Amino acid sequence: MIANRVTRVWHESGVQGTARRLAAWALTKIVHRCDRAARALLSPRSMMTLASRQTASLIAGNRDLADRYRGQRCFILASGPSTLSQDLTHLRGECVIAVNEMFLRTQRDGLKPITLMIQDIEYFGDTPGYRRFLEDLEFAAHSSGADVVFPVGAHCVVTERGLFRDNPPRYYLPVGRLLNYPSAEDVPPLDFAATIPGMPTVTHTAIALALFMGFSEIYLLGVDLDFIVNSTTPIRHGYGANPYNENDRVPAAALFANKMGWDYPTLLAEVADHLRSYARLHEIAASSAQRLYNANPGGLLETVERRPYESLFQPPVSRRTLQGLP
Repeated sequence: MIANRVTRVWHESGVQGTARRLAAWALTKIVHRCDRAARALLSPRSMMTLASRQTASLIAGNRDLADRYRGQRCFILASGPSTLSQDLTHLRGECVIAVNEMFLRTQRDGLKPITLMIQDIEYFGDTPGYRRFLEDLEFAAHSSGADVVFPVGAHCVVTERGLFRDNPPRYYLPVGRLLNYPSAEDVPPLDFAATIPGMPTVTHTAIALALFMGFSEIYLLGVDLDFIVNSTTPIRHGYGANPYNENDRVPAAALFANKMGWDYPTLLAEVADHLRSYARLHEIAASSAQRLYNANPGGLLETVERRPYESLFQPPVSRRTLQGLP
């Protein structure tokens, strides 16, 4: 009954899409963890207040991340296949945020990411593959010293399975939808110690986190989006074959139809939303004297200014060389 009440409240709140599912799931899980005596004593409204306070306590600890890396640059590793043609060993010693399975690539190339981020609920599913995924992610975080960042809905899964005890995750709470705001000026602060607008993908959320942490330059890698051009073939990834599921054996269009119920026009509309969301985050960055760049060698991300990846690591030309001096 209480769980139904929680879900109904979120449906009535106007929160949409993934943000609504994550918030409702998180609050429902917290309610279920309350003992029977508490349920007998507290009204549904009181239970909602208790759940909200517990959620607030999970995200309040992110305050110490605010502006931690002010003036530095970072690289966000998304899972597009374009990174297969790039030498990521250049990123050794750089601040790296890796999303989803890209921690596999950081291990392979000897990188020490500062953050590993997951957003999709699917990764917290009770299957052998995804259980192994979380165990491998935990090992990667422990060995690299990276923060792990999850949506609040993952908290109960992590607690119930006894995961990340040596490296407790950070959590964030998405509410609403980024593109529901008319312009970049209307978007509330991207405050990971409070709530943030819901983002369409984990890479968008990683950008928001990088802005919150104060990076002055943020470079995107592996944001290709060209699976819509080759929708009859499986999606390739920058970490290689997926060892946790068989999604990379299914043609892209069929994968999204099976998982999300999207036909091809809907898939195109979703990708268009992704592009608009990247553009919106680009505008938000510029408004705070931060910069977002696209360092992919190809792909469809044309709503963010491009910077050639290799040029970011070329040694500066000395004045003596320019003058032709020995």
